[in-house]
Amino acid sequence: MKSPRLAGLMLVAVTALSLGVASSAFAEPAFHPIGGTFTGLGLGPEKLTFGGQEVKCEHNITSGTISNATLAGGVVVTFTGCKSTGTGGSNCTLKSSSPVGAAGVIITNTLHGVLGLILPKGTGSGVGLLLLPVANGKFFTLESNKCTAATSVTGNIAGETNPVGGGLVSKGTLTFQPGEKGESIKDFDLSTGGLVRPELELFAAIGSLETNEDVTFSPAVEVS
Repeated sequence: MKSPRLAGLMLVAVTALSLGVASSAFAEPAFHPIGGTFTGLGLGPEKLTFGGQEVKCEHNITSGTISNATLAGGVVVTFTGCKSTGTGGSNCTLKSSSPVGAAGVIITNTLHGVLGLILPKGTGSGVGLLLLPVANGKFFTLESNKCTAATSVTGNIAGETNPVGGGLVSKGTLTFQPGEKGESIKDFDLSTGGLVRPELELFAAIGSLETNEDVTFSPAVEVS
């Protein structure tokens, strides 16, 4: 991911945190109420695929807060039961070196999640959450093993949120799906204004994340 583009995305996220308002001329999605917490549980398998190399994990746990109407803040994702497959072999136990994880554990740096619209809208909710690192542009750095070399995951990624509208709910989902190249979501209109193209890079290749998370809100939240 190019550093100017990452800097621009971080500026968008910081603006969301400071202002808590949407600048789009269209009806943009928003969290109601704000100030609560959420946890996500992915029951796997979680899969990261990049240029023929692959990282698989059994589960993931996500935590964060609803910072304002457009921003999920303090987001951290912990993947467990992780193994990699690459040029050196397959099913090698893997961990993150920054932040430091135990064997088979990958922990992300702190992330921002910014609400926005998925373009073009398909048959789903049409609303998503863009995740990007708060600092240094890195989701995490992986330690080398027999199968794969040390590498960092950079960029940003968007998943589809459900449900949208219909009142307060304590349960929801956040889904990330691969496309022909990279993620299935190719264009994303941020609630804070601006169009971005979600894209992750790992092992010097554009890749994708495949996972479905069950999300629990406390207190109940509506995305509308």
